[in-house]
Amino acid sequence: MSFVSYAQNFEDVMLWRALRHVQGGFYIDIGAQSPDLDSVTRAFSESGWRGINVEPHPGYYAELVNRRPRDINLRCALGEALGTATINLVGATGLSTLDKSIADRHFDAGHGIEQIEVEVETLSGVWDRHVPSGQPVHFLKVDVEGFELQVLRGNDWTRHRPWIVVVEATLPNSQTESFSEWEPHLTSAQFEFAYADGLNRYYVAQEQAQLRNAFRYPPNVFDNFVVAPLESARHELRRLESTLASTTTRVSGLESSLQTSQDELSRSQSQLAVRDLRLQEIEACLDQVTVRAETAESGLRDARNDIGRMQSSLMDARNEIGRLQSELGELRNSRSWRLTAPLRLVGRHLRRFVSDSSAR
Repeated sequence: MSFVSYAQNFEDVMLWRALRHVQGGFYIDIGAQSPDLDSVTRAFSESGWRGINVEPHPGYYAELVNRRPRDINLRCALGEALGTATINLVGATGLSTLDKSIADRHFDAGHGIEQIEVEVETLSGVWDRHVPSGQPVHFLKVDVEGFELQVLRGNDWTRHRPWIVVVEATLPNSQTESFSEWEPHLTSAQFEFAYADGLNRYYVAQEQAQLRNAFRYPPNVFDNFVVAPLESARHELRRLESTLASTTTRVSGLESSLQTSQDELSRSQSQLAVRDLRLQEIEACLDQVTVRAETAESGLRDARNDIGRMQSSLMDARNEIGRLQSELGELRNSRSWRLTAPLRLVGRHLRRFVSDSSAR
């Protein structure tokens, strides 16, 4: 697995090369700035190390508290004596400084400057209060924008001896070397110069002389490292690939569901067509039944009319029969009917005689 470098000038690569054998190491970062951006200690923190971060800038200090909860985070400046001082905050940059002349140069270059008062501690005091008894400090990093001499003077190098010291060695935002005034404080304390990277100088305590071998060469392919932006890009690529794979799977599922839905729609349409045909047949039969019903209804009306007429004719016939019966009764009761009765009797006998004679 590759080592991920977050530092500005591969400082963490060089320190990791020398200290990778240490498990759960401890560091002191003076002028820590961001817990992530250009951080010398982030890679170590991610590997299980912890330490002390000293940062007077309120914004960066808040970030450290949030992102490095296992570390000891101090909002103060370090100097050669206790007290207070005015720090010049150069916006959201790592250029904030206690050196007024350096702040003036930043102002002339167009940077906004904000001045605030901060507490000043000493490195020796911080070590005494916050480094656990018996805990080695495996490296000390100092990046204080022109205040390095005061920081180094504030340590008791006899009692407090980090294994490796890394100090920014050029004037801020330049390649002008500025280590000549403070380097003697380290060499006189038996720290040997081991490496310069164009921005920083590295020193190893004499009692840890074996670590100097790690600083023979600059960062190279054998350190098996990647820079944080590249690793971030790779991580984002993996995330996008995972998202793409997930999306592709979802699309395949949706396509399968769509195909199933289309098949069901086709079946439904086919069933609907059959139902439509059957409905048309039913409607045709209904039309026929309707015609027949209308015909039957018409015939029924005609029959009812005929019955009405027949009933009327029957009523007329009954009335006529009644009338004739009445007339017949009157005739039979009349005198003439009684007088002519013998003649009708003779007429009946005569018709019977004639009929019998014809039969013979």
